[in-house]
Amino acid sequence: MACPRGFRTGQGTGMFTLTAVPRSISVSCRTRGWNDDAQDWYIKGDDDTFFLVDNMLQYLKTLDPLQPVVLGRKFRLSVAGDMPYDSGGAGYVVSRAGLELASKRLQGCAEVNKDEYGDVAAGACWTYSGLQVLDTRDEKGRERFHPFDYSTHLKMDSVNWGGNNWYERYSANPLHEGFDCCDSLTSVSFHYMHGKMRAFRWPPAPESLAAIQKSWKKSRRVSGQQSSLLLRAK
Repeated sequence: MACPRGFRTGQGTGMFTLTAVPRSISVSCRTRGWNDDAQDWYIKGDDDTFFLVDNMLQYLKTLDPLQPVVLGRKFRLSVAGDMPYDSGGAGYVVSRAGLELASKRLQGCAEVNKDEYGDVAAGACWTYSGLQVLDTRDEKGRERFHPFDYSTHLKMDSVNWGGNNWYERYSANPLHEGFDCCDSLTSVSFHYMHGKMRAFRWPPAPESLAAIQKSWKKSRRVSGQQSSLLLRAK
């Protein structure tokens, strides 16, 4: 499989599957070990994670890989002392300094959290190792890493989610969903894109947005009617 422009393929560490981004943007796609110091950033994504490579590279240019940081869609696990972690499906990025620091404490990482969910276990390792899980929102408060596919984020609102759901409960920041969820220049990933990647275009065509908006308005109307019926029944 061809490597995306600007990326080099990386090798798995046993705990995470990582893809390395070189210091200089390159078309080269040679496989290297994670500890090669020519690589500043390491990206983890699922097989249904869609990365917007150009946006990702532009974002990483603004950050320092010599700081031990993790970038992603930030959540907090309150049952573990408000521990921060990043969504695995939306993909997350670890700096070279961060991975070097965590690699020295892998044995402790294995003991500190045995959670069955990889992203939560990774978050425990970052915290244990002293990495900072950054707030990656853009200047308007929109997320860059998206844990759902694009159309799902567009359709999210109070009717869909109500005030008591895991997504809102675990999110580290206030939700910013709906038609202003995902900026064309600052979004870097979408999850649950299996079967959609070849047809997906970014930014989406106006006609695609119109079709999604029509479907969204219809679902709101139906949900509103159902709510009215429930109120009458009471």
